[in-house]
Amino acid sequence: MRNWMDCLEKAPKSFRVRAEKIPVNGLDVEETLKKSFISDLLHDGDSKLFWTASDDAQLRFVLRTEAGTVTLKGGGLFALEHACVRCLKEVPMKVDLQMNCRLFASKKAESQTDVDADFEWFEDTKDSSVDEGVAYYDDGIIDLTLLLREQLFLDVPAYPACDHELAMLPAVCVFTPVTSQAESLERPVDPRLAKLLDLRAQFTKSGLDKDSKKS
Repeated sequence: MRNWMDCLEKAPKSFRVRAEKIPVNGLDVEETLKKSFISDLLHDGDSKLFWTASDDAQLRFVLRTEAGTVTLKGGGLFALEHACVRCLKEVPMKVDLQMNCRLFASKKAESQTDVDADFEWFEDTKDSSVDEGVAYYDDGIIDLTLLLREQLFLDVPAYPACDHELAMLPAVCVFTPVTSQAESLERPVDPRLAKLLDLRAQFTKSGLDKDSKKS
């Protein structure tokens, strides 16, 4: 089974930066990320449906020290794919990743483990006056692999579908309760999606029954 944490070892060397080594005029980094690396980074071993990359991505970012903190700005265009949440067909999407956050040296409590720190590394909080995220780093080392993964999951659609605005070729979804249930017999379906499909089928049938009574 693939584990996205293996990417921590496979990431470009430029993705691990010592805060104290950042030059006064900033550190400008540009990397080409292989699609296999991106796919592994987004892989979720607990789910049968996950994001994959259909092409390599060019990522550029700039790190600067400012008032005892580190600012990170940059981004890149990612070509990704995910099954439509309705019909389960693969939908190619373009995700314009933009990173703008301030990094602080974490003050880990003695009772906090390294695993706890990994899951709390990124905070989706923003200052009310500045469109800027907040993240933390440990032991003076900024690991951009963790931040990239979190930022990608924040930017991809929560419910990818054929007609989503990020789809490369937006199309009307062919989903119907009848066809979706028939296809579910032929292909594995994520248990979470299976429940949604059943609910949709019930609501649709209920609506059809009401319409037939009115007519």
